[in-house]
Amino acid sequence: MEGIYSKDPTDLANMTLEEFNTTLVNLVHGLAKKLHKGAFIALIIQPTQWKSPERVVTDHVADMIKMVDLPLNTRIQCPYESQQCTAQMVEWAKESRKLLVLSRELIIWEVK
Repeated sequence: MEGIYSKDPTDLANMTLEEFNTTLVNLVHGLAKKLHKGAFIALIIQPTQWKSPERVVTDHVADMIKMVDLPLNTRIQCPYESQQCTAQMVEWAKESRKLLVLSRELIIWEVK
């Protein structure tokens, strides 16, 4: 979604995949330092396939689970109530002969 929300380089949508992952991981770790033991940190995120040519599937959930150094409490699939794909995503899927992801996932870590 580069450039869609803003032109600000600190906007998550304008970051490289590596910067995006690092920024989110640092945010979760920063929150964990400020929260009490037994608190929870939740993130809802959609795995992105489109516009990630360096990876076949960009599974942000798996990336976050691997990179965050906290115990995973749960991972829940959250289907969209309606289609959330843009016309460009549909065209990409048709041309690439790929399925589109129509859900997000809620990941919850517990602060220990």
